[in-house]
Amino acid sequence: MDILEQLESEIQDLLVRNKELLAAATQARTLLADAEEQCSVLKEENRTIRQALEDEKALRRDAVARIDAIVRKIQEHQGAE
Repeated sequence: MDILEQLESEIQDLLVRNKELLAAATQARTLLADAEEQCSVLKEENRTIRQALEDEKALRRDAVARIDAIVRKIQEHQGAE
């Protein structure tokens, strides 16, 4: 095999490898886009759950405050008798 044939063979190998790398890069970009979309969905779900938790905490604080007020009224009423 002369030098030109060897060069042609190596160029052909490089072109095949380049095509494989381009396909792999396309697949990687697709996987990345999918992962970014999933991440966005999970972030929104997390935000929604955190907000629901904060709402529940506020309801609990309000309920405890109301219960404490009722207990104080009962205690005051019992003390007045």
